[in-house]
Order: sequence, then C-alpha cells, then structure tokens
Amino acid sequence: MKTTATLTTSVSPETMRAIYDEVKTPVKAGMALVPATGEMVDDPTVFRHGDAWYMMFIRFDGKGYETHLATSSDLRSWTRLGCVFRRGEKGAWDQAQSDGWPALVDTRWDGPNTLNTFAGHLMNSIRMNDWENPAINSINRLPARTFAPPLASAEAALADALEPESPYVRSLNGNWKFHWCGDPAQRPEDFWQADFDDARWPDIDVPSCVEMRGYGRPIYTNVRYPHAWKEPLVRDRFAPDVVFNPVSSYRRRFAVPEAWRGRRV
Repeated sequence: MKTTATLTTSVSPETMRAIYDEVKTPVKAGMALVPATGEMVDDPTVFRHGDAWYMMFIRFDGKGYETHLATSSDLRSWTRLGCVFRRGEKGAWDQAQSDGWPALVDTRWDGPNTLNTFAGHLMNSIRMNDWENPAINSINRLPARTFAPPLASAEAALADALEPESPYVRSLNGNWKFHWCGDPAQRPEDFWQADFDDARWPDIDVPSCVEMRGYGRPIYTNVRYPHAWKEPLVRDRFAPDVVFNPVSSYRRRFAVPEAWRGRRV
C-alpha cells in the first residue's frame, strides 16, 4: 500500500525572505575545521561552555571512527583539544566505531547554546550497534498482544474453529525473496525500499528454518550460548574474534484487498 502526501499550503516569497534575513550569518565564512591529510571529519555539534565555544566532531582515519573536541572564541577559527571517545581494543564492541555527541544541548532559537545537566551531570550520547545494545529489545515492533484476528460476524467469533475464516485475514506464507549474511555489517540496510532490486535474491519458503535450507549452521544448545561469551559482543563461539551474527532479510510483494480500505491494517 503506497501513501502519497500532497502539500496544499504555499509559503510566500516575502515570508521566505523574512526567514532568511533572520537566520543568515553576518559573514560568508561558516564554522570551519580543516581535516588533516588522510582523515575525514563529520557530524559537528557546537555548544557554549564558560567563555568559549566547543565543537564535538567525528574523525575517520580510514580504519574507524573516534570522537574529538575543538574550541573557538569566534566560531570561525578552531583549535583541536584532542580525542574524547577513543576506539577500543581489538575484539571490543567499539573497536571500529566510537562516535558520540553531547546530549541535552540547549538549542532554543534565542537560547544560550549551553549544555543542560541531568541529575547534576553533563550527558553524552554514544553510538553502538543496536544488536549489541542490551537496552534495545526491538525496533518498530507493535506492542505484544494476544492472537485475535478480526472477524466478520459474531457467529464466526463463537465458532469452534481455532482460526475461523475471515475476509480480513490474509496469509503471507509462501515463497519470499531472501538474503542471508553472517555479519550484520554486510546486511542490505535499505532492502525495505519499494524500488530495491532483489532480482538476484533466491527464494525461500516461509515459514521454514533457514539453517535447514542451507544457510549458516544448525544450532542446538540447552545450557550454553551459541556465541562466544564476550558481552555485549556477539562473536563466533569457535573463533571469538570473528563476527558471526547471522541476519536474514525477507521481501515479498502483495496487494492489500480493496475491501480493507479505511480499516486498520
């Protein structure tokens, strides 16, 4: 089902000009931090602390990401102060990526651009893999509930059948386009896009067990984890320095019945 949003309100040129006049900078040069040879810098966050401006930014040296800090008195000339979040040792969860940002920055239009505190402490946010973050149990999942398919009549609801026939239920069992990889870093992150090309993907029957269809290796364990014990990292049990955390991606096209229009689907 595809939804198209249409903009019906226009903004006058006079209004746009007034906004531009309010936000434009007095000089043509913006905030600049020149990268050194062999490095790239990105994602600057600027804030005020004491009598100076500070910029927390991401530095990439071709091997991984680290978070650095710079200071300025005029927002134009910056002096580097050093590394704030350094990459971890080999095998650590942050061995390739340790990028973070100051949290709770006061970004009000006429605000002081300072850092707010929580429980008396300055806060930072730092990026880590979702699948290695114990605080993340699911993403974009609907709240759990009992299995209760919508039915068309009271008679169907009172029937003895475990799954009564319903015009509002459509099974998606069958053949799906399928992609498997052992390392989450190699997963197709944008495979949910409608125009994604899955022509080279093989088919797999759903439901099924992918390990019994030739992907990965069958796992049976009743007391120990199927991966190496390096919390929160997920590594191969037989080679603890190797990432082995299989990801399965599925795609299938289907049409939503016209009779469902206006219903919660």
